[in-house]
Amino acid sequence: MRRILVAVVGLGAIAALASGAMPGCYSTPEPACGFVCGTGATCPDDYHCVASENRCHLDSAPDTLACPAYIDAGVTPDAPDGAIGPTVTGVTPVDGATGVAVNTAIEVAFSEDVIGVNAQSFTVTTLGGPVSGAVAYDDVGHVAVFYWDVQLAANTTFQVSLGPAITDHDGLPLQTFSWSFTTGPDTVPPDVISTTPKNGDTDVATGTTITVQFDELVQNVDTTSFTMQDGVGNPIAGTVTTPDGITWIFTPSATLTSTTQFTVSLSNAITDSSGNALVPVSFSFTTGS
Repeated sequence: MRRILVAVVGLGAIAALASGAMPGCYSTPEPACGFVCGTGATCPDDYHCVASENRCHLDSAPDTLACPAYIDAGVTPDAPDGAIGPTVTGVTPVDGATGVAVNTAIEVAFSEDVIGVNAQSFTVTTLGGPVSGAVAYDDVGHVAVFYWDVQLAANTTFQVSLGPAITDHDGLPLQTFSWSFTTGPDTVPPDVISTTPKNGDTDVATGTTITVQFDELVQNVDTTSFTMQDGVGNPIAGTVTTPDGITWIFTPSATLTSTTQFTVSLSNAITDSSGNALVPVSFSFTTGS
């Protein structure tokens, strides 16, 4: 983005430039505050950075002053963005795409660094309602990614919407933006996304239960497909239960032996509703004394 700023610089300012300091960018009256601090919390002469809001305040202005959000200066002389807010420069999947894999993450690229990107301003819905998930944002690449909690439904159209709560650092909002895509059949096997205890954990309580979370509804999970054994191969008796078909819990019938390594195994007998089999998974942990 091209920026233009007229600065009033006198002999004293030229000397400051020679010493590596930055001159004041404004003639009297200087704005009391508002523009974003530069790299390393730097501000022009006569200003200091208030870290709690990342804004430059005039040295004579109180830090508690409420600042406007439209001035964008920082360490480099920099004009306001004017009326130009952030824009969307690319999306994945592309608008109108069909046959999209059900394990596809949904990505958006912006024209500049933005704030306010979260699960409220970046939403995914179907005719059945909202899709639950979390949003991650990379402020270097200006890319936001929506990670669903459960694999996307097969043969379903999804609507993705970005709201004006997403703004640039001048407070200029993104214009409301939306697009849609349609998934294909489910040919993706289920996956384990978390376990408790985690693989390699030590000092685990001897009265622990083992929890496994999948990325979609699964079936055929029982004491033959979700098993546990000690370090010498002795099977551990227990029961397998689930509150929702996604999270499954193995509860040992007796307290586990202390200072012992245990291995948990999940077999390919576990499938999703489309019959896609889990790639076998195993993990180990060690109990405490």
